[in-house]
Amino acid sequence: MPESIRHMVLLWKEISGLLRSLGAEPVNLLKFLNDDNYPVREESLTREELERFPEMEQIKQEYLLYVRYASILIDPYSEPDENGRYYDFSAFPYERAACDLQGRWTVPRVPYEDYCRIKLLTELARLTGDPMETANKLAALFENQLSRFVEEKGAANVHERYAAAPAVAEDAASIWAELQALRTLLNG
Repeated sequence: MPESIRHMVLLWKEISGLLRSLGAEPVNLLKFLNDDNYPVREESLTREELERFPEMEQIKQEYLLYVRYASILIDPYSEPDENGRYYDFSAFPYERAACDLQGRWTVPRVPYEDYCRIKLLTELARLTGDPMETANKLAALFENQLSRFVEEKGAANVHERYAAAPAVAEDAASIWAELQALRTLLNG
């Protein structure tokens, strides 16, 4: 868990740097997770901690993310059932790889879609010159695991979308061109 939290903070910082390079304002990760997703009680995270998250030292950011995730293992807003048990978010099973209707193996939508987004972000970062070491390491880790999965199941038995890394260079180039055109238009 501590390594995952550290990677989350580092990835957020890299994405924030990329957003600044693209002329956008970064998102306050902790505030977003709390206010736009599932909130925790004020006893767990104060409004001040949520608001000041981006300016805190990394170790404090990691700690607060840990508190946030630990605070939602059991739904903080649920009422106990007849046995005194609260709704247990941590009991949700992870989705596993499965065969589709054609009998080909597929991996869960998450993390595959997250991987595709990270690949797009790293390609945009390449165009801006922003280093994204954590994003690249996480993408490589996923690619390695996916490659092992395809090898284990046999390429013919796995959905073809997993045969190669997603082709994001063209999408990134299109986004980059649109941003450049927008900048030109705005700067007149």
